[in-house]
Amino acid sequence: MVLNKELFAPVALDYIKLIRCMLSWPPHLEHLENETWIELVQLGFNVVLQEPLKQSLESKEAGWLALEDRRGESHVSDEEDDELPTVSPGTRKRRRGSDLPTTPARRTPQLSKRKLPQIMKVSLEQTEFAALLSILLRSPAAPFHLSQYEYLPSAILSRLYRFIEVYPSDSSLMNDYLSILSSTLSHVSLNKKSDVQRFGRSSWNGYFHSGERKIAG
Repeated sequence: MVLNKELFAPVALDYIKLIRCMLSWPPHLEHLENETWIELVQLGFNVVLQEPLKQSLESKEAGWLALEDRRGESHVSDEEDDELPTVSPGTRKRRRGSDLPTTPARRTPQLSKRKLPQIMKVSLEQTEFAALLSILLRSPAAPFHLSQYEYLPSAILSRLYRFIEVYPSDSSLMNDYLSILSSTLSHVSLNKKSDVQRFGRSSWNGYFHSGERKIAG
């Protein structure tokens, strides 16, 4: 399905559909090996988020620190765009024989120049992988609590945050996203409280910008 670090277009879509159909049957899903589950989830998020296909779930490039650095740069840029230019008071010419007071020029409010994130087009492969992820994440055998996969809750939540940065609220992937989010929270909400709180605080701006994009559209 993957050739030269890219999806092999002639067979990728059918291959993803086949895997999704097989794992839709609960006994197949529950007996899926942990390593296979990890590989499919990793590939699924990379395709949906248009990340390098070989990027690991443990990669720091897609982790919270990288996302917060990116968000901080965006916040600084927004503040710079929102600053109003300083207008120096103008002086009027006085009429001969009169002593009129000078009136400072009135500053005209300007709309924010904040750039909204571009809306990414969704491919058929991304649609199928989103559906596959929703199946994988609702598996009762998902290895969230195994010690060798302790990075998993943070890795999944950071990618769910990345999703709302990339896609608008009216994306065709949103139904699957909500299913993935609900399943993930059901796995980690009790034992990974700090990760869930971090996701909640970070994702608020993403939902806010989604509303902005919807209004702007």
